[in-house]
Amino acid sequence: MDKRDTCNDDFLRSYIDPGKIEKAPAEFTSLTMDRIRLETASHKPDKVKAGRWVVPVLSVLVTAALITAALIFIPSEEGSNLLSRIPGLVPDISIVLPHPDFGFLRDINLPGWMVYGTACIFFLAFFDRALWGLFHREK
Repeated sequence: MDKRDTCNDDFLRSYIDPGKIEKAPAEFTSLTMDRIRLETASHKPDKVKAGRWVVPVLSVLVTAALITAALIFIPSEEGSNLLSRIPGLVPDISIVLPHPDFGFLRDINLPGWMVYGTACIFFLAFFDRALWGLFHREK
């Protein structure tokens, strides 16, 4: 007994008739493959070649940065490093920043967690905006 004979009441059988399946025209496969080959050959990405100088220059820059950091932070014989001598070389500079008056905030009686909650809400808002910008970039 054939499987088709046992499933005569199949719902899809009323819509699909195996006798009406159309065949692709002759040469369809070869023409399609030729088109794909032409498209892939014409759209090869251009390889960007970095100059031969990129790796050596980056190596020299990293090495110079490490040597500079070592000279700045390693103490000398006197027990002070180069970073601690800089304030002695520069004359006394006094920078006065404005001091805003927030006296009106002392009169407001808010719970202690309210400040942290507000800061948390602002942080989450900025984080949400950053993620939205990251996931909705135009391509």
